[in-house]
Amino acid sequence: MYKPEIAVKNFSKQKMSSLQIAYEVLAVSGLLFHIALIARAWATLPGTIPVHYGFSGRPDAWGGKIELLELPVVSVLLYLGLTLLARYPHKLNYPWTITERNAERQYRLAKSLVGAVKGLLVWLFTAISWQTIYVAMGQSGGLGGALVAVILVITGITVVVYVLLARSAGQA
Repeated sequence: MYKPEIAVKNFSKQKMSSLQIAYEVLAVSGLLFHIALIARAWATLPGTIPVHYGFSGRPDAWGGKIELLELPVVSVLLYLGLTLLARYPHKLNYPWTITERNAERQYRLAKSLVGAVKGLLVWLFTAISWQTIYVAMGQSGGLGGALVAVILVITGITVVVYVLLARSAGQA
């Protein structure tokens, strides 16, 4: 597949939009909250915690509490990777032709989508850690269906809005 690389002058140096700033604040606040959550709960956690959940949302594997640190580490790595990816929107694949006329709008929309996904992933992992702490402390029986439903709905809406906006910008 031929993918022309349309350079938009100084695109990576352009100021972030208000929406992109909001997504960045969302992601960073999620990272900080995630780290603070685990630090606050650490001393009171039992030695064994749930480390995996089945489709029902109930724990089906248990391990040492040190494994609770995996999700914030993955969150930080995803945050850094997606932040880097957003700097190069012209390297992404698009389901429509990128032209001189629509490149800047498409790139801005793609950067916004990456920012939204970054915030969603960080808060998803934070919510899983939160629930894991509650399960480990005996205050909950599992993740709960509401958490999964909310994440799926928010993610679905985000993707649909992006596709609709990007498709209309692709026809410009």
